[in-house]
Amino acid sequence: MPARTLMRVLETSTELARIAIEDITGVLQHPGINAEDRLDVMLALTRRKPANVFWPVFHATWPGCDDTHHARNRLLKVLSSRDAEARSTDYLADDARVFLEALPNPFVAFRGCSKARVIGLSWTTSESVAKEFARGRHGRAISNPCLVTASVPKSAVFGVYMNGEEAELVINPRRVRLSISHLDSATNLTRPFSVRSMNSSQPDKFSSEGEQFIRLTSGRSSHRAA
Repeated sequence: MPARTLMRVLETSTELARIAIEDITGVLQHPGINAEDRLDVMLALTRRKPANVFWPVFHATWPGCDDTHHARNRLLKVLSSRDAEARSTDYLADDARVFLEALPNPFVAFRGCSKARVIGLSWTTSESVAKEFARGRHGRAISNPCLVTASVPKSAVFGVYMNGEEAELVINPRRVRLSISHLDSATNLTRPFSVRSMNSSQPDKFSSEGEQFIRLTSGRSSHRAA
């Protein structure tokens, strides 16, 4: 294909992608779509779109999504597949890309949640922010609160979303090593655990309780959480 023709094809493809991105993000910002439903709608609208549409839409939409844990299996499968098409971090905002590049490899990330949700996609670079989530935010009570710490290779990162000096990260939890501590008060950590392994035969699925494929150890005893 002649260079000029190729350039026109690329320009047309880029313009079509821009229009698709604007159309989809416009729908997702409609006041009739709430934060709890936005992720499901986004996944439906981008299902057959190319990666150069999916990733910009995902990055623009994720910070406006809430209560996404129900979709973690489906979302991990989609993100892993899309990342194989085109690297997610190539579509990050400039400040997010700079932030990620400045982190060591691997880096430490944190997640505050209930014991049933220790395996999840949403993490933070701030331990204090993670503890806030573990204690409950927006009036939500958290049962069996935990602080999860992960050693994360940069290749496991799907997204980075800046909030001042702290960043939220979307991470593939199957590619990190975790350690878990139970929070027994507003400030103290007790009963440390370490995650030994997950079931590699189910690479994109977690149990309904989020712990089916974790082996936790405490002292000499070990168990597979239900």
